[in-house]
Amino acid sequence: MLGVPERKNNTAIWIVIYLAILAATTCLGLLAGGAYHWVCPTTYRSDATFVMDFHPAMLGKDQPTEHQQLMAKPEFVKSVLGSNKLFRLRCFDDLTEEQAVQLTLDNLEITQNPNVPEIYKVQFFSNLPDNAQTIVNNLLSSYRKDLEQTKFSAPESESTELVQQPDEKTTPKETLAELEFAKRISNSGLVPGPELQILEPATYGEPVWPLLPIILLVTGLIGILVGFAIIVAIFMFSKAMSKQPLTK
Repeated sequence: MLGVPERKNNTAIWIVIYLAILAATTCLGLLAGGAYHWVCPTTYRSDATFVMDFHPAMLGKDQPTEHQQLMAKPEFVKSVLGSNKLFRLRCFDDLTEEQAVQLTLDNLEITQNPNVPEIYKVQFFSNLPDNAQTIVNNLLSSYRKDLEQTKFSAPESESTELVQQPDEKTTPKETLAELEFAKRISNSGLVPGPELQILEPATYGEPVWPLLPIILLVTGLIGILVGFAIIVAIFMFSKAMSKQPLTK
């Protein structure tokens, strides 16, 4: 019909436009992730694992002492930081002693192994990897010294009866000697505290956040989703415009 313009097939052009939009939003997302990683301070974590080796006289006795709570007491943490001159660490710059203690408590995690109650894991988070390792090492060494000076009441339980009546026919000589020694200690009324043995020494702080691969993955996906949203909006708009009647 004369006077009516022909509709041109611009599919290839629109595909190029859509791909350019998708590439642009993805690149912007990756750039935003890189900028966030550059600006955000890195958090490092130092890990250590220790086990409580109890005296033979304490065998069979339930241990109510919760070492994870004792190590996280403000008084103990303050004494460790003060006696080892840790308030001078760079992670405590511009902080008072009270603020440094609170910062340490906020970033300290001590958990007991649910399957082996004698094993504990210590984790400390800091913006400086060497400071994190130093704090964990000093916490463990100071707590071990405290335990060496601690005495517990000898248990009066079924385990003591077992110690007093060993089976000489079935029990090896080495075990009998240990039980006899434990018997003498128990009869004295006091038992040495558990010995802290380090299974895994404090590690040099490893970065836990922000992690560049994860950040780029997330921001890149966000960029792709934004690009698809823009493409869908343009497509819907062009489709709505194409349904409008053409004027002569």
